[in-house]
Amino acid sequence: MTNTFNYSALPDDSIRLLKISSNAAGDIFCEVSNFIFAQAPRFCALSYTWGTDVATESMLCNGLAMQIKANLHDAIRTLFSPPISLDLPIWIDAVCINQHDDEEKAVQVSRMGDIYRKAHQVVAWLGPSGKDSDLAMEWFERLTVALPLIQFPPPHHQLGRYGLPEADDTIWPAIGNLFRRPWFGRLWTFQEAVLAADLLMICGRKTISSEILIAAAKELRRLSIDRWCVGLQAIGNHEDGFRAMEIVDGAKRYLKTDGQLSFPNLLAVACSKLCLDPRDRAYGMLGMTGKGFQDRIQVSYSNDPSQDSIQTSIDCAKACIGEGLPAILRLVAGRQRVPGLPSWCPNLNSYQYANQLQANWYRAGLLIEETEAEVFRGKTTAANNHLVISGFQADTVSETVATEYPSLSLIAGLKSAIAGDLLTWEAQCLALAQKITSETVPMGHIYTLTGDARQEPLHTEDEDFHQAYVDLLANLISIAQGRGSTLPPRERRELFHNMANKIRRICGGRRYFGTEKGCLGVGPLELKKGDTVCVLYGTKPPYILREVEEKTGEWLLIGDAFVNGLMELSETLKRARGPDESFTIV
Repeated sequence: MTNTFNYSALPDDSIRLLKISSNAAGDIFCEVSNFIFAQAPRFCALSYTWGTDVATESMLCNGLAMQIKANLHDAIRTLFSPPISLDLPIWIDAVCINQHDDEEKAVQVSRMGDIYRKAHQVVAWLGPSGKDSDLAMEWFERLTVALPLIQFPPPHHQLGRYGLPEADDTIWPAIGNLFRRPWFGRLWTFQEAVLAADLLMICGRKTISSEILIAAAKELRRLSIDRWCVGLQAIGNHEDGFRAMEIVDGAKRYLKTDGQLSFPNLLAVACSKLCLDPRDRAYGMLGMTGKGFQDRIQVSYSNDPSQDSIQTSIDCAKACIGEGLPAILRLVAGRQRVPGLPSWCPNLNSYQYANQLQANWYRAGLLIEETEAEVFRGKTTAANNHLVISGFQADTVSETVATEYPSLSLIAGLKSAIAGDLLTWEAQCLALAQKITSETVPMGHIYTLTGDARQEPLHTEDEDFHQAYVDLLANLISIAQGRGSTLPPRERRELFHNMANKIRRICGGRRYFGTEKGCLGVGPLELKKGDTVCVLYGTKPPYILREVEEKTGEWLLIGDAFVNGLMELSETLKRARGPDESFTIV
């Protein structure tokens, strides 16, 4: 009987690397060696999903038995056998970190960003072949050539006209199934993909570069073909590999130019990912941000994760405020509230059902010449975790629309019942806008639905903007009546599609409302009549606050909002500006 492998102590400045081989029978052998990290030889790093199953497979490490999970066993057996046959040493977290030593684990997790940066190649294991994955892997390169030639989303029954397989071809569900594999939805694989200098995607025995997969994913999303690939099903963010790869691409581009990523933005991504330990939603993002955050947030696995998760959320929010990044407040709306968590701290263990309201021109609490770093003076208190920030009360919510926006595309894959729901919702919003403004179709209503998409990137005249709105309604009516999609003339189609996407992004997970001073807006679903619309200096969107009834002078943060007429401080009407005051948010 083979003895069990036991770890020896690993110095803090070192990592373990594996030299792996296998035989014809599928047995796996590895040699485990320690290296000072700065002096480590060229190596690969594996990016894969652990899974929740128990370790049922075994391999020999330095001649001693080690139990590993089935997915890792499949990955190793495939990567170190023909036709792939990796020949470099490899770093694999489940093996190279002693998972039973919390102190070592904390040190090595803190170093994971550097490990994936330094790796000569990162190998992403999507899993064994299945559900026509070989077919999908073979098609991606062809799609990157064909799809960019198509200007607008094509009707699904006309795909063949564009040189693509017909809508009922097996390639489309094959692609959809591949992009729904667990790798795309896991938290740690995001950091691993973003930091990789060279990322190779492997599914079964098929390989492609990450650049090809990213290009295909972006084009399929742009043309709304991704919706057909998943059978028009509503899928969660952790199942949407198309979106995941587009986010990876954006993060890699930003990291290349700026050297680090915004921690609030990283936390927003983390909340849409799956992980076994909720604290990893913070720890798994630290490798992509600046040293300030790495110094402020201590990686520790010594306590129970259920007890630590709330404190981790608080620590992350306080770190953002301390680093002058009020964008963390935009992550509050649309999340489950939990006892013990201040209202201004986003619950990192809850998916955000409201899209963040962000555009470069939103400057509700900033003048044109100001930056957040220059103006934001928010402070947190150590004793009770309050946030103290200056600003002014701008308005009061007077009425809200009870119906929520049906969070689906306004164009691709709509069924008549869903189109009817969208028309009902829009009619209720329009009725409130007419009541507030006394206009038949107020332009302020259209600006509100789209987050004023005239500004960026569309730069559109009111007449064209209004026509796009009419075109969208005509399309919804046609679908609701069972006549199918009715697209506008080609010259109006780009604005039509852009407006549809803007409405989905702005209104998803939010509530339409009017104010006492005649403004229209969309804000958190939790807002209600009597809530206060506030402008907080140094922040980009306005925020909805609610005064704590039993403690005058203390406020709850409900979330960010778009309020037409309040998005640029330099243009905010004087009548909308109350006196400056200091808000204590609890």
